[in-house]
Amino acid sequence: MFSGSKAHILQDMFESPGKSFYKSALMFELRKIPKLLYARFIAHMFKKTGITIPDDIVDQVLTRTDSHTYYT
Repeated sequence: MFSGSKAHILQDMFESPGKSFYKSALMFELRKIPKLLYARFIAHMFKKTGITIPDDIVDQVLTRTDSHTYYT
């Protein structure tokens, strides 16, 4: 598995004739996690540790980070 945030670099590696990894992998783009599902997941993970996090705080975090996992 190869991953990266620069899709054009990965695309060039696997789809350009003459490159070492040409046609050796299938491209699969991960999409953003829907905000509602992400919010439920976050609340659930907090609850597992005995902490309750208010829904509005979860919403603020996801809004500020645009639901980007690295920043969330």
